[in-house]
Amino acid sequence: MSNKSATQNIFAAIKSGNIATLKSLYNTLHKNAKTSTSKPIGKASHLDNLFFDTTRKAHISKLLYAVLCKQEAAVRFLLNQNSDYYDMYSFNEAQENPVIKAIETQQLNIFKAFTQHRAFLKQSIKDEQGNSIIHYIGRIQNKALRQQFAQCLIEAEFNIQLKNYSGKRANHIKEFEMLEKTYHRSLKYLLKQCREVAYYFFAFASALMLPLYAIYNPAFAISYIMIEIIAVAIPTAWMKKNSSTPQRIQMEAEFIHDIENNKLTKEKIKKFVCYNDKEQKIFTKKIENLYERAMQERKISKQKQSKTNKPILIQFKQKSTANMKNKPIIQSTTSIQPKRKCAR
Repeated sequence: MSNKSATQNIFAAIKSGNIATLKSLYNTLHKNAKTSTSKPIGKASHLDNLFFDTTRKAHISKLLYAVLCKQEAAVRFLLNQNSDYYDMYSFNEAQENPVIKAIETQQLNIFKAFTQHRAFLKQSIKDEQGNSIIHYIGRIQNKALRQQFAQCLIEAEFNIQLKNYSGKRANHIKEFEMLEKTYHRSLKYLLKQCREVAYYFFAFASALMLPLYAIYNPAFAISYIMIEIIAVAIPTAWMKKNSSTPQRIQMEAEFIHDIENNKLTKEKIKKFVCYNDKEQKIFTKKIENLYERAMQERKISKQKQSKTNKPILIQFKQKSTANMKNKPIIQSTTSIQPKRKCAR
């Protein structure tokens, strides 16, 4: 089965919502990728995973197609695939994005699948005007549905105060702020905070109790259980402590997005520096790394755009002038002498 026919079958399975067929096709593709020698794994063009919609005049990714077909199970399956989840950040030629399309078509369960994904906040999703997800939620007319969408973002710890390139925040921002305050006072949020504190307490309590068990020589089973608890609890607590918070992840994504789109201002830099100073006490290196990373990506994209085909006449002129410059100057060996006048 060729890649093209396999891709067509995948899109057909997404449309029908047949997850069993979708899994089978993905397993076949992965097996072929491992055994194939014609193309290195992961080197295939991204266009191989898209199809061109003639009505929209744009390329459609599998994730966007699943949203358009309203197939929640297919969306959740694709989000678990390393080759597909990244499409939730991408826009096609018609400026369509899977997450924004889920909001526009008011598919709440599919939107929840996006917000619950581990990498949801790691990239900034903005359109050409700088409108973020919260701006699109603010456009929903149905108040109850609008609040449900906003609640998903708030529970994912999304920054609802984002502004677009015109400096405008989302519509109904006061309503969203009240929802955020209510959530921070709710039992669900308090339990979430307590669970994070419990990681540290449980890890250190386990570490302190282990020597006591060793002194009194308890049964081997108890010691073994305690060692297992420490082996799991301490690394988990350490990872919790050293992992980036959702706010920091989102702020870094916004910072990179602003650099790439020439939208970075002194106020945004100051805000980013102050936030990182408060959280980590080390911000200078962080900014340098982020700036270098964004500028490298921008340089690569500019190089790709500049590689356009020049007209043949211009290419010929440039080549001929270059050859003329490279040729050495040949001096004449015959000396030119002035004509002698005949003496009469």
